[in-house]
Amino acid sequence: MVEVPLANELELPERSLASWELRLLDLYLDDADKKLAPFENLLRRIELLEDILNRRLLRKFVHVNSRDGIVVYDKVNEWHIALDALSSGEQHEIILMFDLLFNVPEGALVLIDEPEISLHVGWQMEFIPDIQTIAQIRELRFIVATHSPQIINGQWEKAVRLGPSDTDF
Repeated sequence: MVEVPLANELELPERSLASWELRLLDLYLDDADKKLAPFENLLRRIELLEDILNRRLLRKFVHVNSRDGIVVYDKVNEWHIALDALSSGEQHEIILMFDLLFNVPEGALVLIDEPEISLHVGWQMEFIPDIQTIAQIRELRFIVATHSPQIINGQWEKAVRLGPSDTDF
């Protein structure tokens, strides 16, 4: 049996399609859209996970695939890096973002205490914007307890001070 490239199998004929062919093609495409629709949200979450982690991991890149799951590579030589060989901060970020995107029930209230622990200052500044994006996709609500002005990063209107109000810090 000769293998035909998939692109050739999907090409439309060079001629104009008859009305019955157009209706059949429309029915096929509608059916394909309905079958793939449940995976759109999953794809958005996978792409967001890759995006967040690829912005965070210095000199590394992350790819998610169905065979290996989350795979980390060195950017220079593209060598595979085992997850347990990453720094504690990198491991923490992967676990936290994965859990928020895939394990926390849709619509949940998520409490995060001191996310700045093990986080580089640059990552701290990206933390709230990233969880705001996750909140939109997953319909989550967040309460974050922090001592870090970098976590708040200019969003003081959303911050609530706890403790005595008569101190300057």
